[in-house]
Amino acid sequence: MEYILNSISQFIDKYPKITIIISIISLIIGFVGTYFAYVRIGIMREKHKMDKQEFNNKKANFSVFIIDYYRLSRKSTQNVYILFNIKISNLSQSKNTVCPTLQIYYKENAKDRIVELSHMPEIFNTIEHHGVDRFGKSIQLESNDIKYGWIIFQLPNYLWTKRIEKYEIIISD
Repeated sequence: MEYILNSISQFIDKYPKITIIISIISLIIGFVGTYFAYVRIGIMREKHKMDKQEFNNKKANFSVFIIDYYRLSRKSTQNVYILFNIKISNLSQSKNTVCPTLQIYYKENAKDRIVELSHMPEIFNTIEHHGVDRFGKSIQLESNDIKYGWIIFQLPNYLWTKRIEKYEIIISD
């Protein structure tokens, strides 16, 4: 090791101009490397922003709008149904299959309660409700798609006499 250091020292003493040229070239190479590293960091930062934007565009993102609704009582079957005509917008860049549910908020003994009901498209067959666009159990949406249709829920017997505070339609994939 000592021999190598002596050899380098002798070379520097013998050829000072070459040593300065080598030092300048090394310095230039260092600056060029630093510049390209800085450019690469900028490119990686931009790619990260684009990837994040693409990820957010593909995430499930729905908009639900209630167009019309009504309550249907059937004396013959002793059932009460709640029907909603809704518009579902898929705001994401990917296909999704969604299922609608209904959350009903009501009060019982001065306490707030919530019940969750599933969409029951098979009920459409038991009631005379022809000529309407009905959603099935699951709704398939293409990217940036909008669909209109009716969903139906059977109101449980214990809710017939309760004061319902709020209905909330939940769309989940």
